Amino acid sequence: MRAGNQARLDEVMAAVGPHVDIVTLCGSDTKLNDNSEDWSDAIKPLGEGNYDPKEFLRVLKKHKFSGTIVLHTIGLVKKPASHYQTSYDLYQKMRAEVAAEPE
Repeated sequence: MRAGNQARLDEVMAAVGPHVDIVTLCGSDTKLNDNSEDWSDAIKPLGEGNYDPKEFLRVLKKHKFSGTIVLHTIGLVKKPASHYQTSYDLYQKMRAEVAAEPE
């Protein structure tokens, strides 16, 4: 998001996908403050922000990404155990929804 590639995720994945073994997933805003020093607009708990992370999961699916997906977090307000369980459950739901979509 911070690099401004939201509209060209497919193009970026086509170019670098064969060389990528790990990606991160998080909530984010679509409009970012390029002068932000703490990244709190670009890295939010999963489910927060107005960007739909399923867009990213769809691109990974299209390019048959089989590497590791890491939950990227910063500035947690909830207790970590609660946050991680909520995020894991949400990720599983998103993943199932994207997997069920026709290719």
